[in-house]
Amino acid sequence: MSGPSAGTPPLATARAHRLVYGSLALVALLLAWLLMWHISSDDPWYRNADMNIHNVADALSLNSGYPLGIVDQPATTTKLLLAFDFRLRNAVGAQPVWTLKRFARSPDPIAELAELVRIGRAHSRTLVVLFTLFAAGFVGQITRRFEIACLAVVLLSGCSGLLFHGLLLRPELLCTIFGVMAMHCGWLATRTDRSRGRTLWLVLAGACSGLAILSKLPGLIYLFLVFGWCAVAPLLASREARKPSGPPPFGAGVSMILPAIALAVFASLLSLAASGADLHPTAALRLRLLAGLTALLPLLLFVRSPFRFTTYLVDRTLEFAFLLGGLLGACVGWFALLHATLPPPAAASYAAKVLNVVFFPDPLAQLYTQSGSVHRLRELLRFFAESPVLLVATTVFVVALFCFRRADLRLRVFALFFFAQSLGMMWLMSKRQYFNQYSIFVEVPLALTWCFGLAALQEWWQHRSEASERRWPAALVLTAAFILILTMPLKLIPKYRSNQDDAALPVPDLTITFLYDHDVHPAAYLAAMKARYPSRPDFVQALNRFLADPSNRR
Repeated sequence: MSGPSAGTPPLATARAHRLVYGSLALVALLLAWLLMWHISSDDPWYRNADMNIHNVADALSLNSGYPLGIVDQPATTTKLLLAFDFRLRNAVGAQPVWTLKRFARSPDPIAELAELVRIGRAHSRTLVVLFTLFAAGFVGQITRRFEIACLAVVLLSGCSGLLFHGLLLRPELLCTIFGVMAMHCGWLATRTDRSRGRTLWLVLAGACSGLAILSKLPGLIYLFLVFGWCAVAPLLASREARKPSGPPPFGAGVSMILPAIALAVFASLLSLAASGADLHPTAALRLRLLAGLTALLPLLLFVRSPFRFTTYLVDRTLEFAFLLGGLLGACVGWFALLHATLPPPAAASYAAKVLNVVFFPDPLAQLYTQSGSVHRLRELLRFFAESPVLLVATTVFVVALFCFRRADLRLRVFALFFFAQSLGMMWLMSKRQYFNQYSIFVEVPLALTWCFGLAALQEWWQHRSEASERRWPAALVLTAAFILILTMPLKLIPKYRSNQDDAALPVPDLTITFLYDHDVHPAAYLAAMKARYPSRPDFVQALNRFLADPSNRR
């Protein structure tokens, strides 16, 4: 990006502009937080009990060292981070019940469950705010424009798909967070001039992609997006004549990290086998093949070719090896963390369940996938109906973006990758139902598309306009975006409350199942409930007594 020109306004004026931009961003973020807090504080804690109670019970189980129940999202990052949050709150004296053991000893488990759900919602709201700030830093670092970073805060603060997950405990939020972090690391890997820096950022990009997959299986798309960006970036640099010599070469020494990761994967598989964990043969085979590929691909470092195309292919293959190594490294690190949290048999059992879902998702895909082009078209139309203006406007914007040849090509293509991610997620998730939870996969990348695209257009605008006119586009866009988020309650509140109609009394049977005896819960949670409420009518009677006081409903 080019630096400030000679026509830049005086320092005092620039500071005033930054103060206005920063104030708009902070107010937008505060309004988003207040809106999420208002909905949560005025909403029954037992609404949307499926994932809320599931993840709370699993987090308590992790803190007790008990085996977990059914794994299908797999949502393991959500459970681990929530378990750590419970531990931290207990350490500072803010939460006495942080394990299933203490939950089972509680004289009123229903009251404790209500409090745990409230804490879980606060946990999700905090993640939304932290992600918004991270995304702003990410955008600001790449565009080097403070006003575009502020625009990212405003756009994400008005993103109903993102704020929706500040009201729930679901894995899509962390999947998105780790995916954007992977794209950030991928960008940094293509911009560094150091061999070790390039290797480090590629491994970190792969690790973030792995954590996204451990959150939810569609996170796999981020691995291919990062690899696609790594493949395109050298071509863009060559066209712009910024780095005619290409990216720095990989060093043989630092590449030894890949065989080390492969050995750690094989050691983890041996540990699972020794513990008698039920790892599916197909999942084990795929893990071995990926580990073997990761260990052997560094041999390409010794390939020397006079042909530029061959060198390009070898370099891209090595980049993919580092991304794959980072992904497997995330799985190994997660497995080590489980061993530090759970007894070896429980850690092995849970690890096997998650690895079966991640590396052999075929049965799960067959269970949840809706076949038929009619169904897919219906689900795609539901995505479109959720945000028709955003989808159409962004599509037109992306097409127009490539008509401005003087705009920064690298930023334009990077914006195109986020737009492609949004469309890819729409296509992928259209095989499923329950759209509301998945709109985050579409709306967040569309918001980032606008940020990087507008940064590219601002570059073009500064080339063609007078110095006094250069700041008007950013000011207008920020103001328009800020006004737009003021209408967010009109969209977010109906979106959230229509997701699951279980707020009324008496509590529906399905919600009671999630609270009391759903088979997805850990055995220890079910035992604790049975010990305190021997039968389902006993639980319903106790729940009705608790909810008879209106103050206990929210």
